[in-house]
Amino acid sequence: MSGRLRVVEPGLDLSVGALVVYGGYGLGRVTARRQRNGGDTEDATIVLDFASGLSVILPLERAESCLRPPAGARAFADVRTVLRSPNPTVEPSWQVRTRTSRAKIAAGDPVGLAEVVRDAVERQRGVAAGPARASAEQELYLKARRLLAAELAVAAGVDESQAENWIESQLERDAD
Repeated sequence: MSGRLRVVEPGLDLSVGALVVYGGYGLGRVTARRQRNGGDTEDATIVLDFASGLSVILPLERAESCLRPPAGARAFADVRTVLRSPNPTVEPSWQVRTRTSRAKIAAGDPVGLAEVVRDAVERQRGVAAGPARASAEQELYLKARRLLAAELAVAAGVDESQAENWIESQLERDAD
């Protein structure tokens, strides 16, 4: 792959079969829509299934407020910019870094996930001769990278390994 992925701009679709993003859980597929009490929209629910095996039932109103479509062209461009640029303010405290990373992962925004990935890679490069990342930081980095790669793969219509390769090429900063 040439370092470029083509992405289309989606809208939120809550129909059965649609892919959506739910914060720190990542991509999920709408597998059912249910109505209780004779079809009253206040009792409507959405069922989401995730690749991890997790299944979540959300009231329709909550689903509309906390779910979003997979990343589109604008978010994709912002992710590319984040991955290719250094972070000028690296937090020295691992506790603050961990808390910040957890919040960004919970929000599930692709730009926030890209920041977690970029910052972890940058810290690792800076301490190449020293100790490795703490296990908690490593787990957060891996989760952010997995969520980001999965979403970018769907957004670009490629498999996750191609999205991983694209992320890696952006982190090299000398890609075109």
